[in-house]
Amino acid sequence: MRWPYGTYPPVWFAFDETRPLAFFAGICTRWTSVRKVKEGETPSDIFAFLTTEPNKAAGAIHPKAMPVILTTREEIDTWMTASPGEALKLQRPLPKLFHGIENHLVRSMNTIFAMLNFVRA
Repeated sequence: MRWPYGTYPPVWFAFDETRPLAFFAGICTRWTSVRKVKEGETPSDIFAFLTTEPNKAAGAIHPKAMPVILTTREEIDTWMTASPGEALKLQRPLPKLFHGIENHLVRSMNTIFAMLNFVRA
């Protein structure tokens, strides 16, 4: 479904109507490189998140992939502290995920950015 001017509407995914907090499995690193010759070497914070094949709900919106979502404290601890082989066992689609249009997308994005800044601090 596209909006009249050609873009897709924002979609909100949640586990249920209460929208409990969940986390993407991701990595970050500081990378030093020359992006602009005038500036020389500059450090950049680079972020990425792990994806997997989509479940039914996510696949209806994005058929190629969905983020790996950590749903429990144990999964978060595994992702942050386990060996790569153990952590990568978390790379699986969730069996249950709902989606719908989020009427308060700006509020939600501000919450996400605030959480990212807290984690980076």
